[in-house]
Amino acid sequence: MAPKITKKLVLAAGLVVGLSLAGKIVLPAIADGAAKTGDLIDRDFQDACRRHIERKFFEHINATDDQRTQIDKVVDSTVAETYPLREQLREGLVQLNDLSAKDDTTDDQILQKAHELRALHEQIADKALDAMLKIRKVMTSEQRKQVAGHIDNLLTGKWKHHRDNAAPD
Repeated sequence: MAPKITKKLVLAAGLVVGLSLAGKIVLPAIADGAAKTGDLIDRDFQDACRRHIERKFFEHINATDDQRTQIDKVVDSTVAETYPLREQLREGLVQLNDLSAKDDTTDDQILQKAHELRALHEQIADKALDAMLKIRKVMTSEQRKQVAGHIDNLLTGKWKHHRDNAAPD
């Protein structure tokens, strides 16, 4: 019998994948020329963010070397697969911002662009969900529970209480 997929588990794993991908998609400061060059992603910064997030995640779940390798492959392929979509989304956001600033832009033009961007965002989210499901299969039941508990604490604000009640350094 397959394990039951709960909302919390899907959310937890999705957040893990999302955070990992966030290291790859953090928006740099958008300069006027950056939007026109088609390269809005600072790859060194995104790689540093991803390495940090993955290291923390792997430490949190006490991942084996094999798990680290498998999860890294899933994230790498997802990042590569979503890169063009993320770049289109960034460029579209710059265009939406420009449209919003213009006096002659109609509401319909802004709505049309916003709907285009929402569709791109959904495509990216679907690919992140697929990655989360693959990563979920690599993790043990205990690791999934650890991640779900951690994300539950983040979502409910419980992490603040742990931080506030921690012993001073």
